[in-house]
Amino acid sequence: MTGPPRAPPADERPAVARHALALGMMKVVAVPAELYTVVATGYALAVSVSGRHVGGLVHFELDPAEGGPGRRDAVPAPLAKFLAALAALGGEPRHLRFELVGGAHVLGTLTAAQRRLLADRAVATVASLLERHGARLARSDVGGDVLRTVRVDTVAGTVRVETGVRGRGRTRRAGEVPGAAGPSPLGTAPSLPAARAVAPGLPAPAPETGPSVFVEMGRLHVAEAPTRLVAVLGSCVAVCVFDRALRIGGLAHVMLPRSPEGANEPAKYADTAVAALCADLGRAGARLQRLEARLAGGCNTLFANEEGLWRIPADNARVARSALGAAGIELASEDTGGRVARKVCLDLASLELTVTMLPRPT
Repeated sequence: MTGPPRAPPADERPAVARHALALGMMKVVAVPAELYTVVATGYALAVSVSGRHVGGLVHFELDPAEGGPGRRDAVPAPLAKFLAALAALGGEPRHLRFELVGGAHVLGTLTAAQRRLLADRAVATVASLLERHGARLARSDVGGDVLRTVRVDTVAGTVRVETGVRGRGRTRRAGEVPGAAGPSPLGTAPSLPAARAVAPGLPAPAPETGPSVFVEMGRLHVAEAPTRLVAVLGSCVAVCVFDRALRIGGLAHVMLPRSPEGANEPAKYADTAVAALCADLGRAGARLQRLEARLAGGCNTLFANEEGLWRIPADNARVARSALGAAGIELASEDTGGRVARKVCLDLASLELTVTMLPRPT
C-alpha cells in the first residue's frame, strides 16, 4: 500500500540564479537568487528580504569629494536607480535594512586619517540618501585595507560579508541585529551573467563546452582544455598566458603594478605575476618556447578623481607588458585602457580570449 506523498526535505532549496557583479553594475531581483561581488576601493550596497525572495546589490564608486563642503546633496546615480528598481519590485526602501560594504584602501597610498575621512564621508553620503527615501542604513563595514566579498541570498534572506577574498565571513539574516557573527567559508564563485556586448573586432564567445573557473582579484589559476578562465576587471589587468600545442593556460588577475618588499602574493602584482604564471605552467607541462600571451583590462573607473592614482590602471598594463617581453613571451593581443569595466573569458579549448564590455548604469 502506497503511503502519503513524502514531504520535500526542509533544507531543499528552489532553483537559484547566480549573478556576479563588477564595479558599476547593479542587480535587483524578486526571485530565488544569489548576487555576488568582490569589493575593493568601491562600495556595495546590499539588501535581502527574508521570506519574499526580494533582494538587491549595487557596486558603485564614490567621488572622494562627495559629502564634502558644497556637495552634501551629491548622490551617485547608481544608488538612486537602485532604490527605484527595488521599489518597482515591491521592496519599498522604508521597509528594508541596507548594508554598506567596501572602501578598502588596498593601494597603501593613504594615511590612517585620510582613510577614516573617506570612510566617514561614504557612510554619511549613503545614509543621507537612504534617509531621504525613508530608509535607513542598518550597518556599514567600510575602510580598512582588505578586500571584501558580499553575497545576497534571497532564499535565506541573508547578506553575507566575507573579509578577505578567501577569508571567513559573517552571515546575518535580513532584519537581524548586527553583531551575531558566525564563520562561513567562501564557497565556489557563481557563474557570471551572460555577456551583454562584445567589443568590436574581438571573437564571438565560443560554445561553453567546459567548466568555468572565476579568477578573483590578486589570484592566478592554471588549467587545461576545455576549462574556461573568467575574470571581471576594472582597473585590474588579466594576464593570460598559454601553450597552444598542449592547450594549457593560466590567468593572473593583477591588481597593482609593482610588488612591495617582502610581498608574498605574486599574482597580485604585474611585475611578479608573469614569472608566477610561467612557473605554474611549467609544472603543468607547458614549454616556455611555445608560450604566448593576451592582455586585457586596466580601465580608469576607480581613480579618475584621486590625485596621483589615475596612472595605476595604465601602469598595470605597461608593467605586465614589460614583464612578458622580458620573459620572451609573445603578446598576441591586447585590449586595455578606457573607462569601462570588462569581463574576460580565456577558453582553453579554442584559445580565444573573449572580452565583454560592461557598461556603467546611466
